[in-house]
Amino acid sequence: MYGCIDSIISPLVIKQRPIAQYTYNDVCVGELQTMLNTSNASGSRLTYKWSDRRSVSNARDYFTLFSSEGNYPIKMRVTDNGCSDSITQSVTVSANPLVNFGLDFSTCGDSYVLDGENVGSTYLWSNHSTDKTLNITNSGTYWLKVTTPAGCNLADTVQITLDTVLEVHLGADNEFCDSTRLDAGIPGSTYTWS
Repeated sequence: MYGCIDSIISPLVIKQRPIAQYTYNDVCVGELQTMLNTSNASGSRLTYKWSDRRSVSNARDYFTLFSSEGNYPIKMRVTDNGCSDSITQSVTVSANPLVNFGLDFSTCGDSYVLDGENVGSTYLWSNHSTDKTLNITNSGTYWLKVTTPAGCNLADTVQITLDTVLEVHLGADNEFCDSTRLDAGIPGSTYTWS
């Protein structure tokens, strides 16, 4: 209108936005969970922030243990020169099988059956059997490794002693007017008389 024109030249800096990414594997209770940062960010002032329901970390990669089964959302935020991106993924933590034969023990008889329980799991016994149960016919040490469908496994070992069933023979039935001495004939044993 009056012939006045004004302009300004200013450099425009376009920053590349980072892309937050990480890899992980589903784990079992008590296993170390490792989230490896694979973010696409190239700046010189990178920062990271990891968070789950229990803790926060600013490390490049994230390591944690889970003490109970469930699905846990893990959020990771990457910031590069003021621009940021975040990602949340759900980590599945599966339960371990329950395998506990208890203390070593002795039992009377010529066999004993150990049961791996944990229906739907796979089994590996010390004799390489893959059945759910193991029929013990000799004294010895036996172990079992149980693996759940989710890949969680646990093992236990037990020492079993099979003791012979004792048979006590006191002889033929007799009637006595006076006292008599009876001998069960099994030295080293304890007795309960009636």
